[in-house]
Amino acid sequence: MNTLQAGSASFDHRNRAALLCIESPHIREIISGQLNQLGFGIHTATNAEEALHALYSQDCDVVVIAEDYEGTDIKTHPVLTEIGNMPIKQRRLLFLTLMGPDLTTQSERQAFTLSADLVIHPQDIPNFKTLISQGIQRHKELYAPLKAALRRFDEEGLL
Repeated sequence: MNTLQAGSASFDHRNRAALLCIESPHIREIISGQLNQLGFGIHTATNAEEALHALYSQDCDVVVIAEDYEGTDIKTHPVLTEIGNMPIKQRRLLFLTLMGPDLTTQSERQAFTLSADLVIHPQDIPNFKTLISQGIQRHKELYAPLKAALRRFDEEGLL
């Protein structure tokens, strides 16, 4: 399985793609390994600028962001701000996971408030594979009607 590191030109399109915005090498390694087991190619953004470039130039299926990435917080995070400003057509095709010590794992209220699909407390990172698998499945079910409508509109030239 190909794992793409920072600075890679493109994702391996045979796999689903995950963008990681995590500075801790230990946490990044755990999450990368678990995402690889699920069939994701990994791109690790070394900074917010690279993350933003990847969001718009690659087909990202999953984005995992540590709330303190590059010393920011959830309110001032440039990647989260940009994702929040994406058109719904792009945003709802993306599965956004936030991690941080102030988050309660799988809190739907926190996730909704932060415009995320899943929130995880760092103590639950060992269970990341299970948590994200469940979250992605729920996301697929929740947004299946929207995705079908977007495909129809696109086929009919309405988008």
